[in-house]
Amino acid sequence: LLGQYDEASALLRDGLAGMADDPSPDAAVLLSDLANLLSDGLDFETATRHAATAADIARGHGDRLREAAALVEQAWAQGCDGDFESARVTIGAAARLVDAMSDAALVRDLRCLYQLGLTELLVEDIINAYRHLDRGVRLCRSTGQGYLLAALLETLGEVQLRLGRTTEAVETLDEAVYQAGRDDLVPHRSVAAGVRGIARYWL
Repeated sequence: LLGQYDEASALLRDGLAGMADDPSPDAAVLLSDLANLLSDGLDFETATRHAATAADIARGHGDRLREAAALVEQAWAQGCDGDFESARVTIGAAARLVDAMSDAALVRDLRCLYQLGLTELLVEDIINAYRHLDRGVRLCRSTGQGYLLAALLETLGEVQLRLGRTTEAVETLDEAVYQAGRDDLVPHRSVAAGVRGIARYWL
């Protein structure tokens, strides 16, 4: 979230090295996060492979939330690599898992909702992206997980803009910029400010 990608990658790889022979649910979490970083580094093939492995591990442990989170990362890598057909299939499977979960289950990993909405935006499934991001913002506020609020609001604002809700989008992105600035989340502040500029132009 802070943009310290090299440090995050080193921590994740160290963690995975310590559990190489133990495919526990924690390994699924680390592999999913590493897949996200690899996608940021444009290594989509490795990201897809790690995310698929994470989904298999989580599925084997009956952890639907971790499975959904891993599928989301797999879909993100596929979509960023231009394979939108596979991405839509994978994100659809993740969405079905998430939609079957209670709020109490989802609050364990609200980042899953953020990545789900972001990936649905990537594959232009705008209505479902709005639904999932709105749910994420609501749960973020109700549980006090403020560190994710900027990311959720930033993407929700872009979805609102795509839906033509320009006034709402500006308000959402104003808050996203504020939240990201407060927590010094430079990547999210930059993106939110850029999208807010577009929204203000259209307004």
